[in-house]
Amino acid sequence: MSEAEFPDPDVTTAGRDDHRPFAGESRLAPLQRLARFLPGRGVYFATENAVPSEDEIPNGEATNSKTVDGPVDAQADADDDDQAEPVGVLPEHFHQLEKGELEDVPRVYVFVHGWLPGSRETADTLFAQQGEVTAWDERVRNTAGSTMISSYSPLLAALAERDPEAAVLWFSWVDQSSTDTEIFAARDSFRNTEVNGRRLAIALQEAFGDGLPQLQIIGHSHGCVVATHASLALENPPRHLTLLDCPEDWFSRAGGAAGLLDNVLPRLQPDRGDTPTFVDSYSSMFGRSYHGKPGLAGVVDVRMAPRVSGKQAETAASQAHQYAVEWYAETVADKDSAGGFGWSPMRGFDTSELSSAYVRALRGP
Repeated sequence: MSEAEFPDPDVTTAGRDDHRPFAGESRLAPLQRLARFLPGRGVYFATENAVPSEDEIPNGEATNSKTVDGPVDAQADADDDDQAEPVGVLPEHFHQLEKGELEDVPRVYVFVHGWLPGSRETADTLFAQQGEVTAWDERVRNTAGSTMISSYSPLLAALAERDPEAAVLWFSWVDQSSTDTEIFAARDSFRNTEVNGRRLAIALQEAFGDGLPQLQIIGHSHGCVVATHASLALENPPRHLTLLDCPEDWFSRAGGAAGLLDNVLPRLQPDRGDTPTFVDSYSSMFGRSYHGKPGLAGVVDVRMAPRVSGKQAETAASQAHQYAVEWYAETVADKDSAGGFGWSPMRGFDTSELSSAYVRALRGP
């Protein structure tokens, strides 16, 4: 069957039963789900509308986009209005890993995305056309039309700039976390978290080869559950596990979307100081504290008041849920940050100095 017989991924179609059987089937080997972010390849775009097509990039430059030598500051280059999208990167910045590639790398940072409601039709179509779909494909968008690249690349770029000797990775399970917008659709994403955590662990062990780098895994939303299961499946647990607004509140539990990590995290035996794994958790919308649960006294919880703008296409809840990622990226970029990435034991911070819980108040209006 030819590609022409499938609908264009950018066109919404009513009939989708022709490619529905492909949904959820995994054809990617674990290592193929892990891509390395390579900064400084030239093409960055400043707004969502500035994403160029392949025809617009003849020599590494793109119409309506800015060519730079490396990561740039999202706020410095964005327009003054609140509708400006964060600076992002193109798929060319992501390189598929090979076995043993990270054997000599001292530190590795892995980001894991979460549930992507409203993207199932596009993901299914891409899967049917090319046999795979990855998170760094600029055609994969949320219900508001924002690409995953524009949402998450500022964090990846900040990590790469802050620690040039390290490898910055992105794990994709978008083929199994993309759903429709039905109110209980999050259950379809959640039920695929554990198996993808094991896939991530396998992929990392293959990429490390005989090496043993320090490792931080950063998860957002359901990606927190994937990251936790990966941490448990690894032969050598990560030094640092960061959870960005894992859904745990009553609304998440009622809809079948809750991460339920209070039942899983104790197996990791998180603690502060010279322990195998330090766990910090940031709640901006759906997250709840863990440190009061049995076996989780060593977790550091941070509750924050998110920034929300009425001029953005995303709903207030979506913006608040994403805020944990945006704020953490800011702490990576700010070398004087007193929290977030500034607490990283991989960068020499003594986590035994931390309390079990913090509140970050909203600055400004």
